[in-house]
Amino acid sequence: MAAAIIELNDHELRLAENGKIVARSPGCAIVKGTDITVGEAACSQAHLHPRDYHNRFWYQLNQVSLRKPSRAARHHADLAFKHLEQLHRAAGAPDAVIFVISAGFSKQQLALLLGIAEACKINPVALVDAAVASAAHCVAPGTYRHIEIELHRVVVTDLLIDVDVTRTNVDVIDGAGFDKLSEKFVAFIADQFLAQSRFDPLHQANTEQRMFDELPNWLQALQQRREIKIYIEHRQARFEATISRDDIVGVAQPLYKDIRARIAAHDRCLIGPRLASLPGFIESPATQFVLSEEMVFGGCTSLAKQPAKPNQGLSVITRLTAAEDPSIAL
Repeated sequence: MAAAIIELNDHELRLAENGKIVARSPGCAIVKGTDITVGEAACSQAHLHPRDYHNRFWYQLNQVSLRKPSRAARHHADLAFKHLEQLHRAAGAPDAVIFVISAGFSKQQLALLLGIAEACKINPVALVDAAVASAAHCVAPGTYRHIEIELHRVVVTDLLIDVDVTRTNVDVIDGAGFDKLSEKFVAFIADQFLAQSRFDPLHQANTEQRMFDELPNWLQALQQRREIKIYIEHRQARFEATISRDDIVGVAQPLYKDIRARIAAHDRCLIGPRLASLPGFIESPATQFVLSEEMVFGGCTSLAKQPAKPNQGLSVITRLTAAEDPSIAL
């Protein structure tokens, strides 16, 4: 049986079998006493219980004590275990798993990941660089820059593609992830509600939570339309505001400029699906190709079909055989 594949991006972990995503879960946790809630259920309570909320446990995967340790969770590794265990169970607990990871993880964190996987009764058969996996299944020969966003960083990876796809350089932009950007988006949108409807949605925890819950839908709508009307309901009243794509792009410009400063005008770029979900990032379709979320799994197809072997000091694979019949050429 082919190994399952887990893409370890804390914006949303995804588990695929035979190229199809069967489980997904954002990297969030709520710890209250002996209870740990992870994934979407935790995200939906983040601003209702901010002191109990955690979303840095993959980014800072370690065994340093939490600010409020408990018997249920002493450190980030305990939260990562709980999150991985739930994702694994949601997919039917496959035995053999390939982990697809960004270049932002340190060797110490990867060693800890393998220990967590073992505790989850997962047999990790390979660790594969996410940028390499994304390009291996479909991209034509040449030099490329792969760019993807996580919760707390952006990773820019240089790739050389000939008979193989090879990682040649990595640039990590720490502190520039989707978490901080979401807070800026919500703060801006809250100002629009205040200015247009005399309503402050950040004044109450439940309406603040609603803002973060709806943000992905609003961003998706702004990919298609230049302007949208949004609303928040509170105490049997409906408050409306109009926001524009240009305004949202303006909020994101510092991050966009930071990324673009690392990209030459002639660079051919492979844009990860999470980064591509942000309005206004794609500037030049002729040199920027948006990867679908399935492509990272397609690049690991041949590895997944190999017989599973016991974990014996795995190291990250940064070179894979390139596609014989590529579908993407820039």
